[in-house]
Amino acid sequence: MNPHRSTESEGAPLAGGNPQLVRTKSTIATETGHLEITVTDQQMWIGRMEDPSTCARTARHGFQDLFSAVLVGWRILYQFETSVALLSSLFAVTFFNFWNFGEQEVAAKMSWVFVSVAVVFPLTYEINSAFKRREEALNAFAQVKALIVSTYLGHVYWDWDKDRNGRGSVPSHHSDEVLMEFNKLLRSLNSYLCLPTVTRARHVFTNEGKEERKSQIPVQQVLFRRIYISLRRLNEFVERLKQHGLPANEASRLNQYHCLMIREIERLHNLKEYRTPSGPRSVARLFIHLMPWLYGPYFVWLTHNTGELGAGLFFSYTLCIFTSMVMVGFFNVQGMLEDPFDEEGLDDVKTTCMCREISHAMEVVGPNHRNAGEVEYEIKYENDDFHLGRANLISTPLLEICVP
Repeated sequence: MNPHRSTESEGAPLAGGNPQLVRTKSTIATETGHLEITVTDQQMWIGRMEDPSTCARTARHGFQDLFSAVLVGWRILYQFETSVALLSSLFAVTFFNFWNFGEQEVAAKMSWVFVSVAVVFPLTYEINSAFKRREEALNAFAQVKALIVSTYLGHVYWDWDKDRNGRGSVPSHHSDEVLMEFNKLLRSLNSYLCLPTVTRARHVFTNEGKEERKSQIPVQQVLFRRIYISLRRLNEFVERLKQHGLPANEASRLNQYHCLMIREIERLHNLKEYRTPSGPRSVARLFIHLMPWLYGPYFVWLTHNTGELGAGLFFSYTLCIFTSMVMVGFFNVQGMLEDPFDEEGLDDVKTTCMCREISHAMEVVGPNHRNAGEVEYEIKYENDDFHLGRANLISTPLLEICVP
């Protein structure tokens, strides 16, 4: 029986053919249950806000977004690099304005093209590369999840030679062992990806960094050995199914899943070990701290050409500090995106949550989980909840979703 959908609506479109959001109740019925969604909303037309409560809500959300942006900015700037850049700016402006250079005045109107080449371009390139790595990591995780769940479904539900009870001859504990091995693989993968980053320049050029990297390499090797042990066990489970009559073509499909799974795991491994180019990043970091000193004559010129001396000096300090803070902020953003798995940045991949989601997905599709059709779901939006993103789910969710 195919699912049946019915929709009831109240209201009329606005003049000019523009749609009006109305009270809507949709019901999707199946043989064993139904999914009912009720949306009740006040009149609101996209592009127009006629209801005062809508205006108040929009203003409130705008203030909340602004407040959150301030907190995010503080979190980004609350770094050691910020303190160094701040002190460098203060000392540079003070030095060039108050140091006695003799009869010759050190003041010049300078162009900012050098800053755009030495700092802005490398930062833009690095941030773009780091974000692409994050997106590639998310894609690799999606592939791993699809392959793991598909492989598990094959071990649990694929049937063959029904006349001779092919599936029935497989040991009853087979699916539990497969599930346990996949969970071991996910725990090892999660532990490996969440290890601290040891591929920074200091891990190459400083003794402390070298020792830190040297101490972590054995841990990485142990975790990756566990991952491949789990993959070997999964291959042995396929051989067990072949012994009980699984056709060679279906066994080959499972082994193909294993091959693709290894490829995606190795992609995650490469994203963890190899970073964006260190050269542009080091150049940007160096010139961020040198900028106040290289542009010292410009800030002297600004001091003497902005009205009163006191106001000009204050503006020079302000411009130098804010310019350094902006550049350091973008540099810190790039640093937070550099390792997409360490779960320290706001935009990092939620590695632990992703692995837990894959494990839970296998439990949902497994034979020991209750049938999804035995549960009735009712999702209700009341009043303004539709635009506030709130809903009441009247049931126990079958699947936990990773929310960033």
